[in-house]
Amino acid sequence: MIVLGIDCALTKTGYALVEKNRGRPKLLRSGLIKTDSKDNIQERLMVIYQGLHEKVLDEPIDVIVVENAMFVRAGADAAIKLGAARGVVYLLAAQMEWPLFLYAPTTVKKIVAGHGRAGKDEVQRVVRDVLLLKSTQQEDEADATAVALCYLVKEQGFVLRPN
Repeated sequence: MIVLGIDCALTKTGYALVEKNRGRPKLLRSGLIKTDSKDNIQERLMVIYQGLHEKVLDEPIDVIVVENAMFVRAGADAAIKLGAARGVVYLLAAQMEWPLFLYAPTTVKKIVAGHGRAGKDEVQRVVRDVLLLKSTQQEDEADATAVALCYLVKEQGFVLRPN
C-alpha cells in the first residue's frame, strides 16, 4: 500500500509517498512544491496542481491523506487561500479516484509524536527516527509524512516503532 500525505499551503505544499510494508513504513519520496508570492492565486494554484500531478502521476497510490487545518488566527484571507490550495488537492484526488482522508493537526501530532501539542521540531525528529532517515526533513515535508503515518496507524492498525 502506498499513501500520499499532503500538507497544504499556498506558499509551500509538502508531499510524501509512504509505503506500508511488514516491518516498518518506508518513505519512497517527499518534497515541497513552492509557489511565488508575486504570482496571482490562480497561477499559484496551478503550480501546486501541476507539481503534485507531475510528482505522483506514475505512482500506484492507494489513498491520499491531507492535514485538515484552518488557521483562523491568521485571518479570513489566509483561511480562504489555504482552502483553495486544499481544493486543488481534493480535485487531484477526485480525478485520480483516490480515497481521501482528512486528519486534524492535533490528531496527527498525537498519533505520531504521542501528544497533540508537539512542535514542528518534535514531529520532524519522530518522523526521522520512525523511518530511519539519514537527515531531518523540512517542516512541510515532515508534516506530509506524519499525516501519511497517521493514516497507517489509524486506518491500517500499523504500530510506529521509533529507532
